[in-house]
Amino acid sequence: TRKELSAAAREAAKALGLRNGPRSVLSELVACWGEQGWERLLVWPSNDYLMSRTGLSERSVRYAFRVLIEQQLIVPKESPNGKRFAVKDLAGEIVDAFGFDLTPVYARRGEWAERIIEQKQAQEARKRA
Repeated sequence: TRKELSAAAREAAKALGLRNGPRSVLSELVACWGEQGWERLLVWPSNDYLMSRTGLSERSVRYAFRVLIEQQLIVPKESPNGKRFAVKDLAGEIVDAFGFDLTPVYARRGEWAERIIEQKQAQEARKRA
């Protein structure tokens, strides 16, 4: 569900110590997911949409994509012309899309929980020292 995906994204941002830009772009990407019944969690928002929702410049949005891809939180699914869009069948149903795959965020949710626990333990150790 979107709630589970959102929780996984928040944990990933916390575990990796993401800055505000990439964190807000990831949050908006998760909010764009329409809970399709596909095996992959694909979203295809435009840069203009993300700029209006996050208040970031286009350069900052592109930087956030680069950070999220480097951290392996999202996987780009490129179209031949470089645009992000949904692919529909003759009946008008969305069957596929070109954009970003959010599956790694959800698939690695156990890793995020472990990292957060490790960070809390390290913080407690620093407090005691």
